[in-house]
Amino acid sequence: MKLINKKYQQGQSLIEAVFVIALSGLILSGLVFGIIYFNRVSRVSKERSSAVDLTEERIEYLRYQKRNEGDGFWSDLESYAETEELDGGFTRVTEVTEEVGAPNNRIKVTVTVSWQDGDETRSVNISSYLTKY
Repeated sequence: MKLINKKYQQGQSLIEAVFVIALSGLILSGLVFGIIYFNRVSRVSKERSSAVDLTEERIEYLRYQKRNEGDGFWSDLESYAETEELDGGFTRVTEVTEEVGAPNNRIKVTVTVSWQDGDETRSVNISSYLTKY
């Protein structure tokens, strides 16, 4: 009778070992997929942050031009659009439109920075207003 119990216990420990190996494999594959996912999220977040910086850089440049050029700035911007290819695979589109009848002769500046992320095109769009005074 003792011999049968030993054989049964050896089989049970083999089943336990297979179960532990299978469970370990599931946990490890989950960790690998989690690391891959969070790495991608981190990269996209970094690219989005760079795109926001590029949009704000362009708006600040136009504010600087407005302060330094005075009235000449306004005459050059009746209908202004510019597309730039930037380092890192970014494309920046700047559009300036005059708002007729708006208070303080203001213009609307819209800057869009886009980039390719695999098969998907991502973009950041920021608008701001500049007034004449």
